[in-house]
Amino acid sequence: MKKVVLALVFLLMASPIFAQGAFDKFDGQDDVKSVIVNKKMFDMMSKVKVDASDKEMQQYFNLIKKLDNLKVFTTKSARVEAEMKATAERYVKTANLEELMRVNDSGRSIKILVKSGAK
Repeated sequence: MKKVVLALVFLLMASPIFAQGAFDKFDGQDDVKSVIVNKKMFDMMSKVKVDASDKEMQQYFNLIKKLDNLKVFTTKSARVEAEMKATAERYVKTANLEELMRVNDSGRSIKILVKSGAK
């Protein structure tokens, strides 16, 4: 019995180390379309030459430079949609996210949430 308890404690301690991101399980599924943009791409985008007089565009590129990643997943499967929604709701409750933007379109609500870093 002691070995079982020790094994469970070890597994519970190790699981955060090996855990995937909350949404990684959707990447690569046949009925899910995904767009994933990593830090390297944001770095490349921020190096695009912009007219010095276009302050708004310069602010946009300065913001892009600070992003680490962007993941967008879509599906037409009702089952996967329900799973995505449940995963997102759990993640939002535990990840200390801030609402950046909300769009209501044709009865659908889209929220863009961010997790601010130290920078």
